[in-house]
Amino acid sequence: MRAPAVYTALKMATADLIDENGLAERAARRTRGGRELLRLTTLVDQGDVWIAADQIVDLEPRASFPHVTAALAEAAGYVLVPLPDRMAGSGMEAESMQQAAEAIAAIAQAMADGKIDRGEAPHVRREIRQAIRALFAHDQALADAFPDLQPAREGRD
Repeated sequence: MRAPAVYTALKMATADLIDENGLAERAARRTRGGRELLRLTTLVDQGDVWIAADQIVDLEPRASFPHVTAALAEAAGYVLVPLPDRMAGSGMEAESMQQAAEAIAAIAQAMADGKIDRGEAPHVRREIRQAIRALFAHDQALADAFPDLQPAREGRD
């Protein structure tokens, strides 16, 4: 039986997580479970073997990106947005504006022929998601700077 695409995506995300933790042998030293069990969690044809939540919690902070958590969020219809302290720092405002501009430019370029084609969609989606994350961090920075203020309601300036 062929694995549904979402399961394949979760296995690939797990493989990325294990790879970034020094492959199964090193990852096994960073969490519970043995090398062989962690290796099996990355294989699409091992549909009964999945990485455990506590292993994800142990390994994702050591990776460049929360691969499995992001894949789970996407499978549930959500986009994962990092907490603002993960993005804070000088230049955050400029970065959020740049990310938004890049997303708009990617959409405009892809729509030049009137529609976004299948081959263009992954790039456009990546740019949109990067903009969402950057703009969320900027919004949270404003909320922290002015905790007594709420966002203006729709239709009001």
